[in-house]
Amino acid sequence: MTQWLRVSPYTIPAILEDGKFKTQIETGTSLNAIVDTDLRSQKDGGNVVYGYLCNTLTGAATHGHDAILNEYGQAAIRLNESVTARTTFTIADSLYQAVAPVQFSEDALPENIDEILPYVEAQYHGGVTVADIAEVVFQVYEDQKAPQRIIDLLQAHGIACSINYVQE
Repeated sequence: MTQWLRVSPYTIPAILEDGKFKTQIETGTSLNAIVDTDLRSQKDGGNVVYGYLCNTLTGAATHGHDAILNEYGQAAIRLNESVTARTTFTIADSLYQAVAPVQFSEDALPENIDEILPYVEAQYHGGVTVADIAEVVFQVYEDQKAPQRIIDLLQAHGIACSINYVQE
């Protein structure tokens, strides 16, 4: 399983400037529109960056439609193996389910996980920095253009980029 994050391509310049990915507590926002940041702080101490695990080379969901991941952004960021030691995962949504995160390893995942879920929630502890980025894969649909300015910026920082042209 590969470790990924999703962001909007248009937040990438700010990530590069800050040198890191911010937590939901730092940004005060979440896809789930968390109103009570205390709930997230109680769950994870407020210092976890959320992403996902999947077995695709593009960061797309392993089956089904990619729409749920695209809600987080169309820039799929593959992380270096160096984050593995500080990665945990849950099979369910960690915010609303009473599940305990498990230390990530290939052996810890169910053998047929790709058949069960299109992706698995991952929690990255201790921060995620720009140095942790292995590659950025842009999910570009038929009616969209690739964000060339963002691609140029990433390449200027020495970060590999590719485009996954998605057929709907």
